[in-house]
Amino acid sequence: MVLVLREAWDRSNQVTIKLLEEIPEHYLSVKPSYGGRSVGAQFSHINNVRVQWLNAIDPVRYTGLILLQKDDHTYKSKIAEALRISSDRTGDLIDQSIRTDMKVKGFKNGINSFLFYLVSHDSHHRGQVITTLKSAKLNLDNKFLFDLWNSY
Repeated sequence: MVLVLREAWDRSNQVTIKLLEEIPEHYLSVKPSYGGRSVGAQFSHINNVRVQWLNAIDPVRYTGLILLQKDDHTYKSKIAEALRISSDRTGDLIDQSIRTDMKVKGFKNGINSFLFYLVSHDSHHRGQVITTLKSAKLNLDNKFLFDLWNSY
């Protein structure tokens, strides 16, 4: 069970990182025509939600996290580093929860619902990134987008 949930989480984060790496850095400032978060801000938001949850669950245990600021939204390397760290700490939480009582502070249904929440949240914002770029006529390679599904 530990390996299956941890592997699912790691794969989800790999898809997020792959998408970020495929996007030219100068696209990170692109915003949807209706307003809202830029492409870079979407990735930063993914990270920051993870960080906020980990801090709420156990701020002492989950150290070294990077809470991205508005100025960070246009730097792929900084966003990628933050996502990797928050993903690793989330993986630690998954491992620890499964090895003990399957509970996660703030989630009454435990680690399964927490993981479902985070993967859904990440996926939602990846979709927003792709839609924002498509609407700005900054399409990513269709083969790459199709291959993202093969990452699972």
